[in-house]
Amino acid sequence: MKSVRLLFALAVGACFAPRAFAEDVVLTTGVRYDAKDLAWVEGAGGHDGHVKFTYLVAGGSVTLELAMSRIDPWSLLSLKAARTPARDGRATLELARFAAAHGLAAEATRRFRRAAELDPTLAPERDAGLRAIADIGLAKELAQAERDLKRGRSDLALATANDVAAKADPAGGLGDRAKTLAALATRVLDTDRARRAAEVQARGEALAAAEKAAFESALARADKAILAAVEARAKAGDPTLPACEAVKT
Repeated sequence: MKSVRLLFALAVGACFAPRAFAEDVVLTTGVRYDAKDLAWVEGAGGHDGHVKFTYLVAGGSVTLELAMSRIDPWSLLSLKAARTPARDGRATLELARFAAAHGLAAEATRRFRRAAELDPTLAPERDAGLRAIADIGLAKELAQAERDLKRGRSDLALATANDVAAKADPAGGLGDRAKTLAALATRVLDTDRARRAAEVQARGEALAAAEKAAFESALARADKAILAAVEARAKAGDPTLPACEAVKT
C-alpha cells in the first residue's frame, strides 16, 4: 500500500512540477529548431533584438544566439505571444505593433482591434495603429505607381496616385507625395498626347506629300506618252513615208 501511495504521489508531483518544453524556432531560410531554454532579448522597435536558445544534436546540445532578422516573422510573433498575457489589452497592443513592424499587416490589424476590445481606453492607439498599417499599404501602392511611371505607363501611375491621395491621412506626408506624383504623371500624359498628335499629323502630311509626288510623276509620264503618240501620229501621216513604215509607226 505504501508503494502504491508513493507511486501516486510521484505521478501527481510530475503533473504539477514545472517542466521544460520545446518551442519551434523557424528561420527565414525555412530551417526549424526544437528550442529549449529560450531567452528573448528585444531591442528598440523589436528589430535589433536577438533570441538565444538550446537544441539537442547528436546526443549533446548546442546553444545559438540569433538576430531576430534571421527568424521568420510568424515564428517570432508566436514566440512573443507565448510570453504575453492573452487577455491583457496593453500587451495585445504591443503584439500588434510588433506584428506591424515585422510586415504582418493582417495579423497586426486583428490584434489592434482585439486590444481595444479588451481595453476600450486603447481605442485611440488602435486607430493610430490601423492608420499606420493603412499607410504602409498605400506607400507600397505609391511605389508601384512610381515604377509604372518609369516604365511609361503614366495612365496607371495617375490612377493609383489619385487613389492614394484620396485615402491617405491628410496629416501625413504620403498624400502630398501622391499628389506630386499625380501632377507629374498628368504632365507626362499631356506631353505624350501632344507628341502622338504631332506624330499623327507628320505621318498624314508625309502621306499626302507622297501621294502628290506619285500623282505628279504619273501625270508627267502620261504627258510624255501623249506627246510621243502625237509625234508618232504625225509621222504616220507623212505622205512621203513608205506604206510599210507608216503601218509600223
